[in-house]
Amino acid sequence: MEKTLLILIFIILSNNFLFGQDQKYKDISDSELKLYRDIISTLKDTSFIVYPLIENPIKSSMLDIPELVQKYGFNKDQFRKSAIDDAFIIKNNSSFKVINPDSIDSYQNYKEANGALIIEPFLYSIKKHYHKNAVCYFKKLLLSKNKKFAIADYFISCGSLCGNGATVLMKKKKDKWIIIKYLTYKIS
Repeated sequence: MEKTLLILIFIILSNNFLFGQDQKYKDISDSELKLYRDIISTLKDTSFIVYPLIENPIKSSMLDIPELVQKYGFNKDQFRKSAIDDAFIIKNNSSFKVINPDSIDSYQNYKEANGALIIEPFLYSIKKHYHKNAVCYFKKLLLSKNKKFAIADYFISCGSLCGNGATVLMKKKKDKWIIIKYLTYKIS
């Protein structure tokens, strides 16, 4: 009886917690996808592929929150959240290529059949399978109350000491999001 109970508990736990590929993610909205597309269209370098999962909020410690609240109509509570409740997924679209989410675990632990040492297996796999040199990561967007302004955060990683990104303020003009201000820069 004890063994049967232990096996049953293991099966329940393994189905719910241990295998990340069974994880359910919320799709980002079409309006958010458009905003991400508009950010990518402003970037000069297109040698990257987009990481599909959005699991982190924008870090607000370097932002001028009073200005963003007063001048652009954001809510100060948006900046207080230390984590987002859900993980979101960006799916393939006609504007940019996204990593297949089912491949992430295998790419992060990639090993060559001949046993060759690979320093950064994830980027090595991206280059091998997608012919791209970097991965673009996004954080969850913040939208102003009137949805005319957005704060977006991205980072393009091309290796352990190689990458760049920014937190940007964007404004919607004629159904297109444009960057109106760089709030922070990141360089690695």
